[in-house]
Amino acid sequence: MSLLKVVEVVVVVEVVVVVEVVVVVVVVVVVVVVAAAVIVVVVVVVVVVVVVVVQVVVVVTAEAVVVEVIAVIVVVGAAAAVVHTSGNNSSSSSSNSRSSCCCYK
Repeated sequence: MSLLKVVEVVVVVEVVVVVEVVVVVVVVVVVVVVAAAVIVVVVVVVVVVVVVVVQVVVVVTAEAVVVEVIAVIVVVGAAAAVVHTSGNNSSSSSSNSRSSCCCYK
């Protein structure tokens, strides 16, 4: 083998090695970029699902709170009506008894 042939073989081998290294680096970069994109998509999907679930829970909770507030208002109103009515009855009966008491004197 002549020296020129050896140099050609070495240069070809070096070029092949450099091309292989470049291909490996490109493949690694592509895999990393695709993995990062998949991670970003998964994170975005998880965030969207969490936001939707939280909104549903907030709406359901808000509706429950509104129902509870309405129930409390109805109960308080009914209790106030009962107290007001019983107060009128007792005051009228006491005034009747006083007037009857005054009439006897």
